Amino acid sequence: MPNSKDSARLKPARPACLIRPALLAGLCISLLASCQSGPPPARAELSQQVGPGQSNPGQSGPDLSGPDGLAASWLIARQALQMNDLEAAATYFSRALAVDQKNDALLRQSFLSFYKNGQIEEAALIASRIEAAGLAVALASEPAAAMAVREADWQAVTALAENLRQFDSSRPLAQLMSGWALLATGRAEAGLNELQKLTDVISRQEGADPAFMHLHMILALEWTGQTDAARRVALELARQPGLPTRLSLQLAGALWRMGEETAADLLVDGLSASFNRARLTQLLAAGQLENSAAPQASQALAAAILDLTWFWQSRDNRQLLLLRAYLVQYMDPDNSASRFVLGQLLDSLEDKSRSAEQLAGINPASGWAQPGFMLQIDQLHQAADWQRAEQMITERMRQQPENSRLAYLLGDHYRYRSEFGQAIIAYEAARALGDDSAGLWRNLGVCYEQTGADSKAEAALKKAIALNPQDAWALNYLGYWWADENRNLEAAIGLIEKAVELRPESGAFADSLGWVFYRLGDFNTAVAWLEKAHRLEPGDAVITDHLGDVYWQLGRPLEARFKWQLARDLEPEPELDELLVEKLANGLEPAK
Repeated sequence: MPNSKDSARLKPARPACLIRPALLAGLCISLLASCQSGPPPARAELSQQVGPGQSNPGQSGPDLSGPDGLAASWLIARQALQMNDLEAAATYFSRALAVDQKNDALLRQSFLSFYKNGQIEEAALIASRIEAAGLAVALASEPAAAMAVREADWQAVTALAENLRQFDSSRPLAQLMSGWALLATGRAEAGLNELQKLTDVISRQEGADPAFMHLHMILALEWTGQTDAARRVALELARQPGLPTRLSLQLAGALWRMGEETAADLLVDGLSASFNRARLTQLLAAGQLENSAAPQASQALAAAILDLTWFWQSRDNRQLLLLRAYLVQYMDPDNSASRFVLGQLLDSLEDKSRSAEQLAGINPASGWAQPGFMLQIDQLHQAADWQRAEQMITERMRQQPENSRLAYLLGDHYRYRSEFGQAIIAYEAARALGDDSAGLWRNLGVCYEQTGADSKAEAALKKAIALNPQDAWALNYLGYWWADENRNLEAAIGLIEKAVELRPESGAFADSLGWVFYRLGDFNTAVAWLEKAHRLEPGDAVITDHLGDVYWQLGRPLEARFKWQLARDLEPEPELDELLVEKLANGLEPAK
């Protein structure tokens, strides 16, 4: 029963589709027509003029002019926000604002919607109207500051940074901008002092790691020509254990520029298997890696803003990270890290098309090229676009035949489709290219077991666990397999209990533990775990079937048949469905 044993999805679900503006409009206008209450917050006198830079309410789609149109646009925009359709939200808040141009609430919402949608210049235009209205809105000066950075207007950057200082969320950003504005205009000492003050503030925060600010102090020292000091700090930072990937890539480029090729290579070699380390080392040696060239002031500032938000400010605020990633992309369109971050965030918001656009735009000479490619393939898998996924993987393999991670990815592709024989061939190819990871052995074990090569499967799964004793999926798979075949039950309990301890939120793992107790005849313990599994994953047919089995053994036939019928309604695999039909007709034999 692979659905319980193999926690990696074999058939990824299709993502939920976003409701597009036209459908939203019809939905919300119908809702408005049925409401007896008045429109949302608006002024008594409504203007139908279209403000400068605003969308025309008369463009294609429903007629949203006039008071009713204002209310409808507001409702549509609010609904779009709830559904994470940022493009529609920006469009309809803009239409509402075109009708009521002095509405404070609409000004704020329009600004945030444009900013969240990555429309930096449009957000800056609304922000200028916010300022003219005398409103205090956090983040409002950020888009204009980004425009000034992009134009290298450092005097304007300094002025806008002062505006940003009045808000807590923007104050660290203001300090970064002020520091780099000073550096860019030749005031080295003052600029370094400003950046050092921010480093000191972050260092004093509980739980904060100022490593990213040390990196950007290195770039600032390099910018001011203090190469020896920059080199000393860079070498010290490179020795810090557990340096995050993003910092490692930037630091490797800085060390390479300073003639410290060995230290740079060690940082690249320390990256995870998600990165094509061999290719990155080659690019670095040729000076072609994205971070190999010394950054311009605007590029260094953009990278610092992204790191500041990612490593410190966004720990409890993913929305701020989305905004700042768009800000960085506007300031430095070639920044691949911002594209990767946006790809991840938009993917999490179910905006798959724009996520894919961001990922496709990553520089092939960037460290983020391979992680971005892997996320693109995952999106295709979730959309069940198997042909396109396979085409992309095999084409990339032709370009990079030495890349073991691509062979591994092809193995995953076949495993998700239950083509286990093909998956084994791909995984073995990855192993021949040097991949000896716990994940590879676990996936090989799964595929061997599914093809009946039991001895190979056990050996592979045991090796995976030996390489990584914290691999909850390998622990669960082997334990559940043994339990399902009613053998090695005591050992199976130990494996699955550890898996549950590592992943207490997994319904599949709780089901495995309940099932092994079922096999042992301990139905009272089994039912507690199987009910927990069902609560965690109520849509899993295998778990629901198991719960029906234990209810039957506990003398609760009505509840058992209810669960078996529910399992059938969940559209299980044909083999399980046949068993469920038999159980519904005849029940189960009494447990021995």
